[in-house]
Parts: sequence; structure tokens; C-alpha cells
Amino acid sequence: MPKHHILWLHNDSRHGENYGNHLQRVVRAIELWRDDHEFEASDAPLSSLDACDRALAADILVIVQLGQPPVEGIIRERKRLGRPTVFEINDDISQIGDWLPSASLVHSPLWRQRVLNNAHACDAVQFASEGQARRFAVVHERRWAADPYVPVPDVLPAKPDGFVLGWAGTSTHLDDLLHIAPALADFLQRHPDARFAAMGNEAGLRPVLAQLPPGQVSQRPFGDYPAFQDFLSGLHVGLGPLLDTGFNRGRSDGKFAQYAAAGAVAVLSDHPVFGPHRDRALLFATPRQLTGHLDHLHANPARRSDMARIAFDWVGRHRSPAAIRSDLRRRFHALLGGRPPSPPHRRNDAFEEAANLLERAHAARRLGRHDEALRDCRRLLAADAQCHAARWLALSILYERQDYEQVLALADEASDAPCHHDHVAALALASASRAAPSRKAELLQRIRCEALRLRLSDVRPGQLESRWRAVLRDTPFDHFALFGLIGLLRRHTPQSAELHRLLDCADLLDPRAVANLKQPACA
Repeated sequence: MPKHHILWLHNDSRHGENYGNHLQRVVRAIELWRDDHEFEASDAPLSSLDACDRALAADILVIVQLGQPPVEGIIRERKRLGRPTVFEINDDISQIGDWLPSASLVHSPLWRQRVLNNAHACDAVQFASEGQARRFAVVHERRWAADPYVPVPDVLPAKPDGFVLGWAGTSTHLDDLLHIAPALADFLQRHPDARFAAMGNEAGLRPVLAQLPPGQVSQRPFGDYPAFQDFLSGLHVGLGPLLDTGFNRGRSDGKFAQYAAAGAVAVLSDHPVFGPHRDRALLFATPRQLTGHLDHLHANPARRSDMARIAFDWVGRHRSPAAIRSDLRRRFHALLGGRPPSPPHRRNDAFEEAANLLERAHAARRLGRHDEALRDCRRLLAADAQCHAARWLALSILYERQDYEQVLALADEASDAPCHHDHVAALALASASRAAPSRKAELLQRIRCEALRLRLSDVRPGQLESRWRAVLRDTPFDHFALFGLIGLLRRHTPQSAELHRLLDCADLLDPRAVANLKQPACA
């Protein structure tokens, strides 16, 4: 019997610290539906050869926090086809800290505007936690939080002798761990038989480990999931420190679930994220409470065993595939509205060779070998003029190199492609502004989406407010229109409900700018 197909569309960021996020958001999400009687699931990196075709064919598409231009076209075309799309936001993208380089795209309000407008345009938005869902409530009326799925063994894992407390995490958690380092040092110094184990970025962990007795510390680099499981299997206690920051308030309780599934007692910050687990974990609000919990667990192996059993049983009941599937199944059925499964996407005989060539072109671009990437793209287009993924990659490279005449020439050759058409035209329009101004009016009319055409058209004098309002009707997180209208309303109707609603939207784009706007003016 045919099954409905769910496709997870992602950016293929699965290396280093991103591996864990990819594992949780994509790999685990697909595992949930293995051998299901109604749904089957797969994934596609956005950069892959047939990503757009597969995205259009899927019965349900889940877009994992993507802001690249083709995504807007995918969402629009799926609406035309009547196929539901879910957008997933798995971090508070408005609160990214300095753990990422300052040049990273995610620090840009313009990247956030694309992500949030894409989310708004979808049929529903899925979040990693209830805290995120509340924070981003203005994005979409139809939203939910999906609990993290963690594989749970059939039997409570046995633990080795001794007392090992540990922590594993990305750079986003390092400030949390650094905050409790003095308390850990105090505990370890008073208990020479105890050990602290850490798994994460070596350079990031150095300021933490430098405060601890060196003979009682071990550290592992990031690894694959079996390496992570092996690390957790050696822990008697798992630590989950969490400072009260905006970014942390949007986290899930994944750390508790991971420790519980591994048979470790979770000792966690007394934070809203972990509050629901106070009956099956130990929560601390101060360093003294933390060391008190560790002293108690160190002295009472029976208490450790009891708590590990309670948490293990809970996570087995509430985070099993069946439990999480049940909630998602109900939501997906509501989105499908009784529609039967769509015909599956089929690949032709030449797919494998072309896919490998496109992957090679992307790799060359990442390494800065643009001429090599362009040669591969041209080979793909010579073999198949309908290879829209290769055309988009070539256009992007040419535009970055400011080869605007070549952009125009390649864009003129483009055939109709639902996912890429408008953004190819938009890139050509931007190039014409620099290389062929006389073509701007013609290229603007190529853009089919009225909202995009409006955003890119010239503004007549005296029409700024009406233009901003028109843009915000379809793309409520457009940075320039949003802050422009906010500035106007602050001058004329500073107490209006509309202004407060717009500030809520703007706060997801640029919280610092909004905080400055809300400060009282100097006398």
C-alpha cells in the first residue's frame, strides 16, 4: 500500500559541532518513521542535484531552518500544488552568541529575515522546545514543539565501578560549563577518587579543564554517535548547567533525555527548560547546591541507581518512537487533510554521474576554486540545459565575482524552473543595475511573485509608507520595511497596538536595535 512521503530538506551541515544538530534534527527524525505503516521518510541536502524536484514531490516537506533563495520558490510552488510544508526552527536565531565567527551569516538580520519570512509562508512551524514556540509566536499561528527523540535501550545500562561525572556539548554551552567550573574543582579536590569527563571542542574546553585537578580529568574530541554513546556509557552523573540567557531559554531538554537513556543521573540547572524533570533529576540554582547534590550522589550508590532507574523508565515511556510519532502523526494528518499519497519522484539513468559532478562543483566553490566549479557547472548544463541546480550555482559564483555580464547571459538562457525562476530573474536584475541599467524594467517584469517584484521595484516619492505596508503583508519580517514603518509610527502614534506588534516582529530580527528603540529618549 502506498505511503505518504515526508522529506527533510537541510543544508547538509554535518561536520564538527554541527554533527549533533544534524543527527537530532534530520537523522533521528527519519528514524522515527522506519517501518511505519502510513509514512516513510528521507532527506535531501538543498545543494543536491534533485533537491527541488524531491521537495516538490514530497507529501509533507520539512524545511530545516533554511534561508537560501530557492527555498522561497519551493514553498510557493508547493502552495500552488496544494502540498503542505512545515518549517523547522531549532535554535533561537535572534540570540546567537559570539561562539560563531562575526562573519557568519546567522549574525545577519538579513539572513534572519529570509528564514523568518520562509517560516511565515509555510503551513506550520515546528520548534525544538516550548520556549522557542512562545518566543516566535508572532511568526505563525500554527506552530508546535517537537520533543527530542533519543534511542533508549531495552535494559538500563550497567555502570563501571567508580564515580565519573561528565558533560558533552558544543561551543554554545561552554559559558554554562565555565560558570560551574569552580564548583567542580571544589568537589573533585575533596573527592580524589572522582573523575570528570568532557566531550567537546578541545580549545573551548581548555579554560574549564585548566581549573580542575589534572589527574582527575579526561577529555574527548567530537566524534560520531557510537563514540558519543561510548562516552555516555561511562558516566554515573551527567551535568546540564544552563545560564539564564535568551538563547538558553529556547533550548530543548535533550541533555536530560540523553543522560537518562544512558543510565546516568542528570544534575541540571534549575531552569525552565529542565523544570519539568525535577522529580527524576537533581536541579541546582547555586554552586553550593550543585556540590551538595554531587556529594550526596557520591556517598549513596543506591540513590544513584534508584534515580537512574526512574529517569530511564520515564524517557523510555515518553520519548519512545511510538510516543513522539503519535503526536506528529496527528499533526501531519491535519495538514494532509485526507489527500492520498503523491507519486514518488523518479531519477533517470544519468542521475548518479550528474549528481557527483554537481557535488564536486560545490566542493570546489567551498575551497575557493571558482573556475573549476564553473567548468563543472557548464559541463552539466551542456549535457542538460534543464539542470537548474547547476545554473543557480554558476550564477551565484559569477555574481560573487562581479561578472555581471556573464550573469545576464546565463540568466537569459534559463528555462522555466518553479523553484529558481524568480531568483534567477532577481539576480539578473541586480546585475543589470550595474551592467545594463536599460534592462531593469524588462527583468523586473520577469519576476512572477508579486511580493518579490514589489520588494525589488523602485519607490516613488511620497509612497514609502504604502510601500512598506504592502511589502509587510506578504513578508512581515522584511528588515527595511519593518524598521521603516516602526520609525514612522514612533513619530506619529507611539502608543499604538500596531507599533507594539511590529516591535515584536523586529525583536526576532535585531533584538539590540529594538532594545535601543525602547530606551527612553535623553532629556
